[in-house]
Amino acid sequence: MHRAVFSVVLLLAAPAFAQEEPQPDTTDWHSYYPLAVGNEWQFVRIFLGPEPIPVETIVYQSEEVVGDSLMEGEHYAVVQFCSQSEEDPIICGETVSLIRYDEGFTTVLQRREGSGGEPVFLPWSGFPCSLNLPFSVPDWTSAACLDGWHEEWLVSGDYGVEYCISGDCVMGTHKRFDNLTGGIYFVSGLGPVISGYKGHGNRTLVYARIDGVEYGTRIITVANEPEASPEHAEACAKPRGRAVLPLSSPSCREQRHRERV
Repeated sequence: MHRAVFSVVLLLAAPAFAQEEPQPDTTDWHSYYPLAVGNEWQFVRIFLGPEPIPVETIVYQSEEVVGDSLMEGEHYAVVQFCSQSEEDPIICGETVSLIRYDEGFTTVLQRREGSGGEPVFLPWSGFPCSLNLPFSVPDWTSAACLDGWHEEWLVSGDYGVEYCISGDCVMGTHKRFDNLTGGIYFVSGLGPVISGYKGHGNRTLVYARIDGVEYGTRIITVANEPEASPEHAEACAKPRGRAVLPLSSPSCREQRHRERV
């Protein structure tokens, strides 16, 4: 059994779980983002301003599956997005997002409306176009995406790794996708736990409710100020294999607790 505990990080374009040979991922790819109604994810997103004196800006974000919908024969999860900065009240979007599993590309797609009212589909929230790529391919892996274009990823992962949020742990498959702009890290049965892309800051999961089970501490509540500040757990990973997950961060430091009035 392995344990990995993370805080806000910048994902680097390097494999995290080095292996001698590519390893097929037999995990059900849907479990990397379980879309049952009632499931919720809350993140802390940290932006660093420009040099020479970067200023840290913290924003809390939540995604909750509040319903489902059937459109043109396709089932969609209805997702409500809310955010809050350290000084501002909670702001929830006036519209919800419609997202669904796409079996052809094995990813999660968001449905939007084009300029002429036609549906337009995009990968959801920085997700790669294929969640079932094999682990630890020693070179870039090409994934077919929408409209005939392809993505290039370095993919790494491992089975049977324990991931903890403030002491609440889940055992699952860990899978990480990196490219030249950043990357995203998933835990099966939980969802995306870390992501970082150039210009978009670094985002870390601090609370989740999956099938009624809660992990971590809720930050954003429906109509009030946050109940508590998040505990920024250490960004210290010890996965199996020859390489330790190369995480760079303002963390691996004392956990920070902020009091609010």
